[in-house]
Amino acid sequence: VLQERLRQDELDAMMHTVGRRLAAEWPRLRGDLRQRVDGASALLEELGALHEVERLDGGFVIRGHGCLLAEAVHGRRDVCRVLESLLAELLEVPVRECCQLGAHPRCCFEISEENSTHR
Repeated sequence: VLQERLRQDELDAMMHTVGRRLAAEWPRLRGDLRQRVDGASALLEELGALHEVERLDGGFVIRGHGCLLAEAVHGRRDVCRVLESLLAELLEVPVRECCQLGAHPRCCFEISEENSTHR
C-alpha cells in the first residue's frame, strides 16, 4: 500500500524513520563497538533471527541464516531498511543492509567502525 502511495524516496525515508523509532523502544547499547554488536545480536536473537556475527576488516557483518521478515519482504528492500536503521541507531555507527532476496532470503548487515562511539 505504501509503495503505491509514496514515491521511492518518501518510502525509504519512512522505513528509516520506522527503524529509528523501533530502536527507541530498547535500552541503549553500551560499551565498545564489539560489545554493542553483541548486544544487537542478542536483540535479533530475541526477535527470532538466527544469525552469526563475523569480524571484518573495518567492522562487522551480521549474516542471517534466513530472513526474520521474509513474509513481509517479498523481494522488497524497503522492509530491510527498517532493520538497517534500527541497527544503525542502536549501534551509533553506519550500517548497510546487504540482504539476499529471492527464493531463500537471508538478512545481512555490514557494520562500519567509522565514527564508532565508545561509552
